[in-house]
Amino acid sequence: MHILTLVYFKASHGGLHENVITSINALLSAGHECTVVAKRGQFLEKALELGANVINVDFEKASYNKAVQQIKKLNELCRIDIIHSHPFASRDLGVVVSKLLGLPIVTTVHGRYLDGIPENSRVYDKIITVSDGIGDYLIENGLSEPEKLYTSPNTPDNFMFFPQESL
Repeated sequence: MHILTLVYFKASHGGLHENVITSINALLSAGHECTVVAKRGQFLEKALELGANVINVDFEKASYNKAVQQIKKLNELCRIDIIHSHPFASRDLGVVVSKLLGLPIVTTVHGRYLDGIPENSRVYDKIITVSDGIGDYLIENGLSEPEKLYTSPNTPDNFMFFPQESL
């Protein structure tokens, strides 16, 4: 399976980066192909180092056509099976590519922001949240298709933690 992962960020490092790096490792370890679309820098270098294919995109609306052309060419060379977008500009570009290429798309919501998801949930095949609370937040704010929600925590389960007095 070939997964196209689109990642937009402003911070040089954080939870989003770690979440995606962990996903890349899991996909590659399971024998899947992964292509990461992100802006040039340490994150993209790390993805390449891990064995992912990379496409450098600045996520400016004016350069979407160039990015779409690169992704279309990639799809011709190595068929993409699913698009996995992350917040904001990467989600916007992922939706465009999904529509143009007729590919399924999932998006991950990492925090308490709406990013147009509740009113546009029909375009996603699945909406992944990093906590049940974020899924609840989307529902409270008008998500009409809660059956599309899936929680994939990016922190360990509570069973791994103990109150200090019990140690």
